[in-house]
Amino acid sequence: RERGLRIQVADEKLDVTIDRSGEMKASAETTVKVLRDGVRVVRLDLYPTLRVSGVYSESGAPLDFVQEDKLLDPDFAVILPEAAKKGDTLRLLTVYSGKDALLAEGNGNYYLESGARESWYPSGLGGFGDFVNFHMTFHIPKILQIVATGKQVSLTPEGGGMVKAVWETDAPIPVAGFNLGDFK
Repeated sequence: RERGLRIQVADEKLDVTIDRSGEMKASAETTVKVLRDGVRVVRLDLYPTLRVSGVYSESGAPLDFVQEDKLLDPDFAVILPEAAKKGDTLRLLTVYSGKDALLAEGNGNYYLESGARESWYPSGLGGFGDFVNFHMTFHIPKILQIVATGKQVSLTPEGGGMVKAVWETDAPIPVAGFNLGDFK
């Protein structure tokens, strides 16, 4: 049942800012359940061109991480200060950014690249077999609309010509995505 995995992602709390150029700046609070004793390295799937600038524990302490050049070995992993035990729950805050995960289709429309649909946020390596609760907050230009997985909870204006859109899922699902644009 655990398919030989060492961790399972249970919840994703994402806060994403997307500007008119398609640049995405994000933070992801990923709740991870440890499935085996002795886990010291937590491997997560993240789209190769999205670059991590920091990872933090639940207490806010910086954690070491590995992410080599996107053209060489872009795999992403968090190094824990001590080995975790089976049944432990970890909350990891990953701060990352990038532009290449979004495809500009013209007329201000942006779609996630096909390979980024399940990895625009740090996700488990189990792929579509993991079911996760998603809470997503998007900060986008007010002239654009966003359509995301789940239900829109709120849409509120922010300064600087931006709006804040909050989307949530009602139950755990295998993957979450969004489209951004000047939709009719």
